[in-house]
Amino acid sequence: MRVFREIAELVDLLVLPLIGRVVLFLLVPVSLVLLFAPRACACSTKAAAYRTVMKSDLRNLIVAQDRFFDEHKRYTRDLGQLAFRSSTGVVIDSIAITPSGFTARASYPGGTPEHCRVDYGPAWNDDSRPTCDGDASRYRAERKLP
Repeated sequence: MRVFREIAELVDLLVLPLIGRVVLFLLVPVSLVLLFAPRACACSTKAAAYRTVMKSDLRNLIVAQDRFFDEHKRYTRDLGQLAFRSSTGVVIDSIAITPSGFTARASYPGGTPEHCRVDYGPAWNDDSRPTCDGDASRYRAERKLP
């Protein structure tokens, strides 16, 4: 019985502190990664979300402008006439009307310094896809193009 007690004391004195150090050695780096990794990645993830919301609003603006054009045979700069409401945080900075289309620009002042824009009408070959600052460079980076 005394042998077991001595073994237990040795475990308490030698093994448990060692296990504690090993656990501490392993847990500290893992906890640091878990603590800081989401913050490091959040910038690009949030920026992508802001770009998606701005592009969605510009697509909705195209639909509203088309409806207005069907009724009035012209485009308008007045968002009130379009009955258009942008998403929370998105600002439609400018709408420039051309004889056959329009150009619009959106921003997300509280979220990202980037801007998105859309050029709509026959002058742009009906390519009405909204684009954001840096879209071409992101496309090249994702596909590893020069």
